[in-house]
Amino acid sequence: MKESIIFGGDSFTWGEGLELYLNTDKWINERSRKNHHNDLIKIQDEESIKFRNSNRFAGLIEQKLGVQSFVKKNNGGGFDDGVLWINKHFKNKPTAVVLQLTALQRINFHFSRKCQCDICQNKLGNVRPIAFYIECLYKLLHKQEFTEKDKFFLNYLEEQYNIKLDLKNVDTVYELFSPIIDYNVNKLIENIKEWEKETRVYLIDSWEVHTQELTNTNEELNKRLVPLKGFDGKYYKKYAEWESTFPQLRIQNDFPKTENEHPTLLQHKYLSESIIEQLQ
Repeated sequence: MKESIIFGGDSFTWGEGLELYLNTDKWINERSRKNHHNDLIKIQDEESIKFRNSNRFAGLIEQKLGVQSFVKKNNGGGFDDGVLWINKHFKNKPTAVVLQLTALQRINFHFSRKCQCDICQNKLGNVRPIAFYIECLYKLLHKQEFTEKDKFFLNYLEEQYNIKLDLKNVDTVYELFSPIIDYNVNKLIENIKEWEKETRVYLIDSWEVHTQELTNTNEELNKRLVPLKGFDGKYYKKYAEWESTFPQLRIQNDFPKTENEHPTLLQHKYLSESIIEQLQ
């Protein structure tokens, strides 16, 4: 059986926007307008899909090492999605697992969006608690009406976690949600340690600043972070420090009208080289 690597993550792992680097008339023209995922997905073609899959860091590693890469077919992902994806394909006995962390705003109450408890499976649907709370703060600030679903989860937050909706909490949301964050992080680490019983596990830091603060202070996560080779030749564990070394920070800096805030073609190359160094 061909050796394999499972890659978990979100749109930064999936390779959103890389097709904009295709030097064909179609994609050169697309650089002159706003192009996020919902715009790009409508105009994909065989050439662009192949280009993206081949030039994201997982694809570059696949070509360089001659392994099979497992990457989610769909773009995006919550805090749990990378773990669920890796667990789904772990039966393939991967040579390694690479998980790029996403934003803490995307955590769930009980880690997995597939949680079957009465709260997560209630008739009104589920929410990502931090993102939900920030949205409710916005509604409160702008005197917008709360839905039945809003009221249900605001009540749950207050009863279970003593978290009340108050504009005074605008600057301390992440501190306020630390019990839920800690629960999710502990579940993540539990999964990592299970994988490590059978294979090597590598983490890539999140692009999101609050999550970077977590990975910088949590020893279990920090010690598993891949040192990323910057454009200056130095190595960085913190994503923000790493990406700041490049001539262009994101795709939108190469192609401003696209407003696409994902890693550049060059950055995917450097990410692949950093991971390959660890694998070899």
